[in-house]
Amino acid sequence: MTVKQDFELRVRDVFQFANGQTVFVGPVEGSSSYVGPQTCELLVDGARRQVLQLEGEMLPDPRRDNGYRSVSTKDKVDLSTSDLTDHACILRLVAVV
Repeated sequence: MTVKQDFELRVRDVFQFANGQTVFVGPVEGSSSYVGPQTCELLVDGARRQVLQLEGEMLPDPRRDNGYRSVSTKDKVDLSTSDLTDHACILRLVAVV
């Protein structure tokens, strides 16, 4: 049985690779020292925008000075540049009930 650790990433930047992979960058809060593959929800100003399947963390290093880390997905992402500048955008683990 795999235990998924709680985390919340405050999205500060997002970019895409030519292969369709999208990367979210920002500080991570919660008990997770590594964010592995898991189902997450993207919230914009607290409202669920979409559910995404994360592939996991890219280059994990929670000791970075700015605390920024990155996770990726191959799912199509519904998030614009103005969303990042004008709204609170958060990725968090989907609660399993």
